[in-house]
Formats: sequence, C-alpha cells, structure tokens
Amino acid sequence: MTQLCAVPRPAGVESVEVGDGEPGPAYRYGFKPDEEFQINGVRAQRQRTTCRPSVGGPQICQGIVLLPSTGVWFSAESSTSAAEVDRILERIVVLPDQVGVPEQHGVTSKDDGSSGRKYADLLRGLGLRVETKTLESPNYTPGDLLKVEPFPGTMLPQGATVTITVVAKR
Repeated sequence: MTQLCAVPRPAGVESVEVGDGEPGPAYRYGFKPDEEFQINGVRAQRQRTTCRPSVGGPQICQGIVLLPSTGVWFSAESSTSAAEVDRILERIVVLPDQVGVPEQHGVTSKDDGSSGRKYADLLRGLGLRVETKTLESPNYTPGDLLKVEPFPGTMLPQGATVTITVVAKR
C-alpha cells in the first residue's frame, strides 16, 4: 500500500473498496489468490488476509476477493484485526438479476462536458434506464454530471431507472 499522506489510520477503522477492471487493488498490490471458492454459484478467488505495520499507527490488515468472470474486486482493510477483514469479506453476496448503480468518478471528463453522456452510456450498458434532468450552472461545463439518484452502490433490478442531473446547455 502506498501511503499518500503522513496521517496514520486510527485504530478501529475499517474500509471497503469495490471496483472493476485492472485499476483496483487486486492488480495494484500484485494479487495472487490463495484459494478459489463460490459465492452464490459465481467463481471467486481470495487472497488471504495479511497485516503489515503502518507508519505511526496500528497495523493495517487487508484481504482481497476477485470475481474473475465479472472483473469485480473487493478489498477490505482494517486497523482492528485480520478477523475483522475476514468478517467483512465473508458478507459478499452475488445477487442475480440485480445491478449496482456505479460510481461516477470513472466517467469524469475535463472541459468537454461529456461526463453526463458517458455516465448515461455506462448505465444503459448495465441494463438500467436513464432519466436525465438538467440544471443551469455558470460554474460547470454544459453536459457535466452533477448528481445521481439513487446513490451509487444502490442495488437495483435490471431495467430500473436511474436519474442523472447534468448541466444544461447555455
């Protein structure tokens, strides 16, 4: 793990990162699975939880689960214990006919105002319907994505509607 600032993680803090594709911790940290198992019939790989000292704080424990068929990975970290990481990762469930509203950070764009269009395309590609609202704003480029409802991470049935708010054309 690369420490980006000199502030140590306090004791008793857990975090989960979920993503897809190669940018995630499964690849960043040299993911090497220790076991293979099934989650609701979907093949999963698990890298056992390891703990390492942190600068000026408690040890940090991390475990990773990768679903190779979907490219989705889950990374859990804890400054409490390795057992807490394992408890978090044991709660992963694959829900058939459900899709999670994706984070919008992967579709941001600089200066061209296309983040709303890119995010709408992403939603449609996941089998969700898109309703678009506009809002005037002198501070953003027309087409910029401002808001997503329901909130990213929400599980929805295929075909459900996600409402996005983008900056109106001037």
